[in-house]
Amino acid sequence: MRRKEIDKKFDEIVAFANLEKFLDTPVKHYSSGMYVRLGFAVAAHLENEILLVDEVLAVGDIEFQRKCLGKMHEVARVGRTVLFISHNMPAIVSLCGRCLLMDSGVILSSGLASDVVSGYYKGGKFLSSSVIFSKKPPVGDDLAVLLEGHVALSNGDHASEVDINQPCQIEMKFEILKEANVSFIPSFHFYTSEGTSAFVASMPTAKRLKAGRHTAICKIPPNFLNDKVYFVGLALTALGNGLKANFFENNALSFIVKDPIEGTRGRNGYAGPIPGEVRPQFEWMIEPSGQAQ
Repeated sequence: MRRKEIDKKFDEIVAFANLEKFLDTPVKHYSSGMYVRLGFAVAAHLENEILLVDEVLAVGDIEFQRKCLGKMHEVARVGRTVLFISHNMPAIVSLCGRCLLMDSGVILSSGLASDVVSGYYKGGKFLSSSVIFSKKPPVGDDLAVLLEGHVALSNGDHASEVDINQPCQIEMKFEILKEANVSFIPSFHFYTSEGTSAFVASMPTAKRLKAGRHTAICKIPPNFLNDKVYFVGLALTALGNGLKANFFENNALSFIVKDPIEGTRGRNGYAGPIPGEVRPQFEWMIEPSGQAQ
């Protein structure tokens, strides 16, 4: 960056890094966070064709992270290349179309960001949002066996990536092998990549089923899940003289929820991470409560 360019963009860089109060402080006395903020601010205001960003979201407060995400979106929109290096999986999926997974300088996998991130969570083995159980012996017991499982969009297309603002559904196909004096309860068990149970979705009432193939579908509304990878266990339970699990296939499915940030309900301009295993949108209201005393 030439001196004339620095003078032209100096105020923008300082304001972006939020370092107005520290202009007279030698850089060697800056904290690590201040140093990274300054470095990103300078790099982001260059007009080079490639912007290389290494773990910039690991430091700084929420407001600075929001500005970083916004700036990287802006740079990409004008046709410049952003190389974003991070362990923040939701940010990678939101920002990047393609992704490289590397270990000690070796490329382990490359492809769509959502596919590579899913693979990263299971030691490089790509996860599946659609699975057919053809192994022997079958998954199940003498009453019911599991046949298929799918993550699908509202139009029925199977997908490993779901937009947080759109509905999706989990589908499970199973077969009742013989009729019995029992009712069945299908359920889906959702876990995070850390193995934490996020929630369990069960059919509210048990249902008598005839022998044959059936498909259980659980519809998930928009703005309920959070922007992260979910693993889904598929289960069927028989209710007769007590409860009996016919099958439970843990982590059978996996998919990633993508938050485009812009236009997402409830963000109100905030672009940082939102904590929680889920992110439901409830109905709110504010009512007047009389005059102040």
